[in-house]
Amino acid sequence: MWPDVRVAFGWVHRAAVILRNKKGPDGAGVRCR
Repeated sequence: MWPDVRVAFGWVHRAAVILRNKKGPDGAGVRCR
């Protein structure tokens, strides 16, 4: 179970970075990421 949790945590962390959107790309740019 723990390896699955680690993988999911990585996805959540990456999604949070994308959604934070500090650089300010438009919706199409965020979707590409």
